[in-house]
Amino acid sequence: MTKLAQICRDKGDACYGVELLNEPAFPGNGLDRNHLLDFYHTAIKAARGAGLPKTKPMVVMEWAPHWNEFWAGKWNTYFPENEYGKVILDTHIYDFKNSVAEEEADWTSTQWPVVE
Repeated sequence: MTKLAQICRDKGDACYGVELLNEPAFPGNGLDRNHLLDFYHTAIKAARGAGLPKTKPMVVMEWAPHWNEFWAGKWNTYFPENEYGKVILDTHIYDFKNSVAEEEADWTSTQWPVVE
C-alpha cells in the first residue's frame, strides 16, 4: 500500500485517490467485516504515513447488501476525517437479471446504502 500511495502522491492531480481493495468477499462468503475494517484502518494509516495527503481520497469498496448489517450509520465513526483523511465509498451493483427493472424489483429499499 505504501508504494501505491507514494505513486499517487507523486502524480499529483493526475491521481484521484487509491482504492484499497476491489470487491471483498460478496455477502454470504464468510469474510468477517470487523477484519475488513481492521485491514482498511491499517492500510489507510500506512498510505497516509507514506505521504499521501489526507485530501486524497482513500476508496473503500463494499457491497450494498452489507451496509445495513455493518456499516450503516457508522461511517463517520469508523473513518473520522481528522484521523483518516478523506475516505469515500465505492460499490458495485451488477445486473444479473434479464433487465435492470427485474434486478431493481428484487432489491428492497433496505439493501441500498445510506452513507452517514
